[in-house]
Amino acid sequence: MSSHTLFLSCAIALSIVPIAPLQGQPQPSAGTGGALNAAAAVDHVLVRTSGGAPQVAGATHLFGSWYSVPLVAGISAGARAQEIGALPNVELTQPDYTIQISDMASASLQSDVNDPYYGYQWHLRATNAPAVWPTTTGAGAVVAVLDTGIASAAPDMGCHSFVSPYSAITGEASLAAAQDDNGHGTHVAGTVAECSGNGQGGAGMAGSATLMPVKVCNAFGGCSMSDIAEGIIWASSHGAGVINLSLGTNCAGVGSGLWPDCSAGIVNDAIAMATAADVLIVAAAGNASQSVVSFPANHPDVLAVAALDALDAPAPYTNTGSAIGIAAPGGNMGADATGDGYGDGVLQQTLGSACGSASAFAYCFMQGTSMASPHVAGAAALLRAAAPSASRAQVRQALEQGAQDLGAAGFDATYGYGALRVDTALARLYQLTSATPTPTATAPASTPTATAPASTPTPTATAPASTPTPTATAPASTPTPTATAPASTPTATAPASTPTPTATPGLPVPSITALLPDALQVGDAPRVITVAGEGFGAGSAVLWDGEPRDTAYVGDDRLTFTTAAGDTAAVGWHSVQVTAAGGISVAWLVPVNAQPVDVAAPAIPGEEVRASVETPDGPVTVAFGGLVGAGSLQVAAHHGAAAATAGVIKGLPSYFELAEQQLSFHTAQVCFPYQDADLAAAGLAEGDLRLWHFAEGAWHDITVSHDLAANRICGTTASFSPFVLGTAVDSHIYLPLLQR
Repeated sequence: MSSHTLFLSCAIALSIVPIAPLQGQPQPSAGTGGALNAAAAVDHVLVRTSGGAPQVAGATHLFGSWYSVPLVAGISAGARAQEIGALPNVELTQPDYTIQISDMASASLQSDVNDPYYGYQWHLRATNAPAVWPTTTGAGAVVAVLDTGIASAAPDMGCHSFVSPYSAITGEASLAAAQDDNGHGTHVAGTVAECSGNGQGGAGMAGSATLMPVKVCNAFGGCSMSDIAEGIIWASSHGAGVINLSLGTNCAGVGSGLWPDCSAGIVNDAIAMATAADVLIVAAAGNASQSVVSFPANHPDVLAVAALDALDAPAPYTNTGSAIGIAAPGGNMGADATGDGYGDGVLQQTLGSACGSASAFAYCFMQGTSMASPHVAGAAALLRAAAPSASRAQVRQALEQGAQDLGAAGFDATYGYGALRVDTALARLYQLTSATPTPTATAPASTPTATAPASTPTPTATAPASTPTPTATAPASTPTPTATAPASTPTATAPASTPTPTATPGLPVPSITALLPDALQVGDAPRVITVAGEGFGAGSAVLWDGEPRDTAYVGDDRLTFTTAAGDTAAVGWHSVQVTAAGGISVAWLVPVNAQPVDVAAPAIPGEEVRASVETPDGPVTVAFGGLVGAGSLQVAAHHGAAAATAGVIKGLPSYFELAEQQLSFHTAQVCFPYQDADLAAAGLAEGDLRLWHFAEGAWHDITVSHDLAANRICGTTASFSPFVLGTAVDSHIYLPLLQR
């Protein structure tokens, strides 16, 4: 493992010794005020009036009915607040609380910034965001990052021109005023929308989204409630569709610990105004390992994000509680479950000083709910771009209902509705809006390929001599809002002897629209699977290959069931159906995929090595040429559930990937199987088929040969990213839709 310096990394959510409320201060009404575990400004108080300015010298208007009123020398804060509170048009006086950012720590990759680092960004792939990039990369969506600013000169932000930059601290509306002088904001913005496919660094969740830098925190990480509120108002009135708040203050011990006891009236009012403007606000849950969520994430109109590690387990620092809406990768620098030689942090570019680097900019691993929140904000941008007519409520609902249910079945205080999964969230949004998906005009940046530095780093450099090739993402596919199972069910489905439930006339026939997870792996222990659809009922049951499984009714559009021992004993396809009073659904096909296969280093450097990975419809084979290095490769083929449309060839892997790379190679010949019956059903001949590879933002025909005797087609490539089977006319119409 390469040596590197490790610091403790935190979000802008720090437990601060609470101060006593201002004496004589009016008690805020429920939902409008509250108190916080935070220090307060010593030179002014915040005042909300019933109309017009308070009749007091020096009052400065902030927004709406909120004003800042200076304290007076010789008069205590409590007495001044009592004096102001007695004025006829004053409804509320409150301290202007300030939360404080902690030291941001990281392990940095100190190498040429042109070396792609996507291979280290496990956290992007964990959300399944790459699966939707061929359909949406966020173009047209505006995300406001309320933080310490954004360093617009960062090389990996070079694709952005930014929009409506603003500093709530100085009141200036300029890019210069919104520059990052801390490093936190740039790192957070990178996760939302770092440039992708530009040959530099890594990628962001929504690389084509528009960023709005709103500086509400100073160089030392101090973020006052008045500045946060002003920032929210600015963003919501200048076109933002999503706001990210990677900041907060802990609520343990403040009243009930819940909203509105733990809140600030000025921010509550700003959130209400943003909500009325149809803006989705996403916020970090906090890093104190507490069972209550920080403010403002605890607000009911804010989507609170808990942090996960690389194994989808709760990060050791994350707050939990009833206000959690969803969980996303925040990292755990104390573990290396990814095996890449670094702590499992979230990697983005930011100021070198934030990474302990002398360079102006560096790539840093950081951890925290501050890092988890922008994954969700970026996902929201992807969804808002794909379905521009969707409301904030529909986007939030899609994110929550599309999440992978973890922990206790259904909603729980640890994961909320589950782990962020962008592909299923997008599918759910199409269902909610009945939108017709249209691929973005801007082709997605090619899934970056991590490459090794030109030379072996010195002992103080942290990039390993060989940078792993990233996990390949799902091929481009055109989602449909109501994907259904194939008209014909494969032979692995329900036996003929299985009785057909008697349907009650007038009741809807149940239908399945999504499964989560939508694929299993050989040897998996019994798992809880969520079934989304319509027409379910309290008496519904799930059938696996025609046999009933333990089923739990969640709602008329949601069931869960548990697979049985033996369901994942072998690679193959299985059918899932739902019975209800209205009848039985069409089968939804679920694959059991093979475990990754190791490819050992060649005995002679550079010689060819072959590998074969079983799939439910036959082996995918690859021949690596020019292999050099030590160790091994791991290759894996993946299917997702077969959501059918006309002409779908169900047997294709959703993607073929290098699960692990310790070797480099010059070329790889990949061969995919196909089934004659599927060709016949699609009205195709073998000669119509082509093998396509997605790279550098486009699909490329890499067909080399047809092996008619073995029913397979082969192509040659020098990199790994999505491969699909298509025709000379269409590169991917035969790919199962919305696959991981």
